[in-house]
Amino acid sequence: KHLHSKLAQVYKHHSESLSKYLFQNGPQSCANVQAKLLRTVRKTALRLYTAFIQAKDSNSILIAQQFLPTLLDVILSDYQKSIPEAREPEALSLFA
Repeated sequence: KHLHSKLAQVYKHHSESLSKYLFQNGPQSCANVQAKLLRTVRKTALRLYTAFIQAKDSNSILIAQQFLPTLLDVILSDYQKSIPEAREPEALSLFA
């Protein structure tokens, strides 16, 4: 659970940094190196979550109780707040 909370913090921090960067530089800056680096960190976090959930597939109660509330709060709220150019498709496939 400790690793999960750290990963959520990393995701949230980089999402906030990306949002601030895009607000200051406009949505067209999504293609800039800085924005791409921030998005890469977010995508990696999403892939780690996906791998963990797939590995724990047989223990859906653990996932629902300990991980889902944080994932919903951090990842889906970020997806909702993000401009369309900065949304990660992996965020939705995590919940599929």
